Amino acid sequence: MPMMIRGRQRALLVFVAAIAYAAALPPLGVWPLGWLALTPLWIAVVGLRPGRAFLLGLGFKLMLGALVAPWLPGMLARYLLLPAPLATLAAGGVYALVAGVQFGACCAWLAWATARGPLAAPLVGCALWLSELARCATPIPFGLLAATQAPAPVFLQIAEGVGGLGVGALMAALAAALAGVFAPPLRASSGVAAGIAAALCASLAFGAFRLREAPPAAALAVAVMGADSRGAARFHTLDRAALSALVERTRAAGRAGARLVLWPELVLGVAPAREPAARAPIAAVSRAQDVDVAFGALGVAPPARATNSYYVVRAGVWADQYDKQRLLEPGETRGFGGPLGDSGFAAGSGGHPLRSRFAALGVLLCSEAMFPALARERVLAGATLLVNPSNDVWFGARAGSEQQLAWVSLRAIELRRSLLRPAANGATAAVDPWGRIARAEPTREPATLFARVPLRSDLTLYARIGDAPALGAAALLIVDALRRARAQRP
Repeated sequence: MPMMIRGRQRALLVFVAAIAYAAALPPLGVWPLGWLALTPLWIAVVGLRPGRAFLLGLGFKLMLGALVAPWLPGMLARYLLLPAPLATLAAGGVYALVAGVQFGACCAWLAWATARGPLAAPLVGCALWLSELARCATPIPFGLLAATQAPAPVFLQIAEGVGGLGVGALMAALAAALAGVFAPPLRASSGVAAGIAAALCASLAFGAFRLREAPPAAALAVAVMGADSRGAARFHTLDRAALSALVERTRAAGRAGARLVLWPELVLGVAPAREPAARAPIAAVSRAQDVDVAFGALGVAPPARATNSYYVVRAGVWADQYDKQRLLEPGETRGFGGPLGDSGFAAGSGGHPLRSRFAALGVLLCSEAMFPALARERVLAGATLLVNPSNDVWFGARAGSEQQLAWVSLRAIELRRSLLRPAANGATAAVDPWGRIARAEPTREPATLFARVPLRSDLTLYARIGDAPALGAAALLIVDALRRARAQRP
């Protein structure tokens, strides 16, 4: 039976859901709200026609985007050299295309299903699972539900089996069960309620067990460096003062005992192969301090189109290079005359781990770490350490960098690998294999984070099967939809 909720009441429920969801993400990070945020939205969807439910879900994501990523219009203006009105319009399009359409479809299905009878809360979790999986096919899957739990990783430990998207499905199912208190079509039976409660208790117990786990004996002393790129307007120029400062900090890190030193993405605005003035100081400090140095710079692909590359220098010897594979559309691929020039970057091929003397580095340059499948590929290729170099100057706000860190920290749990994030103008951090984040505190000067990180080579269930459980979720939804459609036939 349709619920008697007026339009203004539904709008208020959507607004409350967006506020709660946004508050659960950085910079506020009120993580318990993540478990409740979708409850008012599910209540608002029940009783609507599918088309209106789609628009409501789309509107929710537009509102959430404006709350969570108010920095996006400015970022687009700086990165693509867009005028402010066009940048604002483009930001709305990004909010819609990377989240709104997928979530709108989830809401439309929920309205259609509940109009045909009671709906079990776990199926709502399955629908969100598929919705967020579809978001991972977009250029930038920002603000996924499980990211709200980064400050309290105890519930996230099950991600080693079901991935971060599976954690989000459990959260959505709980929210649907709570919505059933007010929305009869979502009211859970005693068996379903007991099943959800059991899943939560099992997740909590498993998480507590994992967080008490002793770290592996093998640990590597690393220095994860932040940098300041605010002065960079375009690439293809070498900032000699910035390079000298990084070299001196690397020398100090070597003296302090670090064996591997990581610099951020594109910290050098030139291609080292064409700039001896950039190569020589790095090789010299690596040799003198007996450290391996990994850093971001331009690479060159034939005939002359640059790549976004990451290099390893081993004890003074230039050893290996990775070229970013998954470029951020459209800015990195087309350039538009902005900081990347008119042609943008060329995509790299092959995601082999970089060969440091001390660890196999699975490199995920900036936004690449937001895609669970890419991190999984790195680990299956033999990576014992995940590295997420980033240049966050384009965000223009610390919040964007922290939001990205919250989601990419799940890669550490899913794959039980330490993840290191050297960032320019952003969150420089080290994440252990249990998702615990250590940050370099922001100061006026770029910070260096020293850490001893565990090295592992075992494979989790998620590493072995990836998002295959989502296929089971899809099968359940298809079977339920066929049952409901058949029940409506005369």
